[in-house]
Amino acid sequence: MKFVMAMLTFGTMAFILGWGIVTLAQPDGKPWLLVTGILGYLVLFWRVGCAEEH
Repeated sequence: MKFVMAMLTFGTMAFILGWGIVTLAQPDGKPWLLVTGILGYLVLFWRVGCAEEH
C-alpha cells in the first residue's frame, strides 16, 4: 500500500510541477502554481516517503 501511495503522490506532483513550469513559461507567467507544487512535493515526500512508521 505504501508503494501505491508513493506512486500516486509522484504522479500527481509530477503533473502539478509540469503544469507549473508550463504556466511560468507563458508570456504573462505567474510562478504561484510552481511554488505551490514545490512546497506540496516537499510536504508529501516527507509524509509518504520519509515518515517513520510506528
